[in-house]
Amino acid sequence: MRKGLTSTSKSGLSRQQLDAIKLIASGSTTRYAALVLKIKHSEIRKWLRQDEEFKSELAKQIEKLRNDESREAPEIKQKKKSA
Repeated sequence: MRKGLTSTSKSGLSRQQLDAIKLIASGSTTRYAALVLKIKHSEIRKWLRQDEEFKSELAKQIEKLRNDESREAPEIKQKKKSA
């Protein structure tokens, strides 16, 4: 059995894939995610190229984080400079 593929979620993604999605969506590089998860960087690249479910879930997580950030970020108004 291949490492990381034994445990899948309801969506069919492995635990490692879900963890990689969290890391990448939060701003980590794919190389860093691979390092943290102790898998080959090429595995994450393969998921990004070939796994539609992985790409879809990653896009959802990125969009969710963007929406959460835009709600939390206060609007900053610039003050006019006095002459």
